[in-house]
Amino acid sequence: MQRASEVAAPGLVPAAAPADFASADVSARLGAVLAAGSLEPGNAAQHAAIAGLLSDEDPNVRLSAVRALATLNTTELAKHAPVVAQRLDDADADVRVAAMRALGSLEPPALAKHVTRVVAKIADSDCDVRLATVLALGRLKPWKLEQHAGDIAHHLSNAYSGVRYSALEALGELKAQPLALHTEALLGVLEDSDCDVRLSALQLLCSLRPADMYPHWGSNPGLATAQARLLPAAVSD
Repeated sequence: MQRASEVAAPGLVPAAAPADFASADVSARLGAVLAAGSLEPGNAAQHAAIAGLLSDEDPNVRLSAVRALATLNTTELAKHAPVVAQRLDDADADVRVAAMRALGSLEPPALAKHVTRVVAKIADSDCDVRLATVLALGRLKPWKLEQHAGDIAHHLSNAYSGVRYSALEALGELKAQPLALHTEALLGVLEDSDCDVRLSALQLLCSLRPADMYPHWGSNPGLATAQARLLPAAVSD
C-alpha cells in the first residue's frame, strides 16, 4: 500500500503557495512539499521552508520533506544535514531510512560530521535502516571509518542477529590491517547462533592474512576451536 507521500506523480500536484508550508491542514503541507518536487538550486527560502517540515507532526510530511531535501546538490544538502541527521531518531522507520540515504549521499567530509549518529543506527530495529547505515558508512574515508570501528564491533554482541550481521557488513568496509585489529571479536561470532552471522564473520576472517590476525588472537581459551579451524598450524614469526 502506498503512503500518501508517494501517491502524487510529478506534474499532477498544483503549485503551492509559500504559506502552504505552514498551513494548519496536513494535506496542504504535504501537497506543498510534493508540489516542490526537485528543489530549485539556490532557492534558500524554499529549502528552509522544507527543512522546517522535518519536525512536522505527520510522518508523511516528514518523509516527503527529507526526500525533497535529498534532491539538492551535496553542497546545499550539507547546509541542512544537521536537521536531517535528527530524523535518524524519527519514530517512523521510513523517515529514518530516507534520512540515512540523504546523509549517505553527502561528500565524505560532510558525512563525517554526523558519523557518531550514523554508527548508532547499526542497532536500529528496522533492517532497511541498518542497510542504509552500512551503505552510508562505506562512503566514509577509510581513516574515518577506522576511528569508529570499535563502536561498530561493539554491536557484534547485540542480542538481535540482524544487528550483529549489519555490524559485520560495516566492518567489511575496512581495509585489511584495521580489520585485523578486531580478529578476536570476529572469532567470537564464529560460534554465533545465526548461520548468516557465522558465515559473514568467516568470510571476513578469510579475507585476512594469518600473519595479520595472529597478533590479535587474544587469550580467550574458548576461541581455540575457531582458531584451529582457521589456521591448520600455528603462525610463528
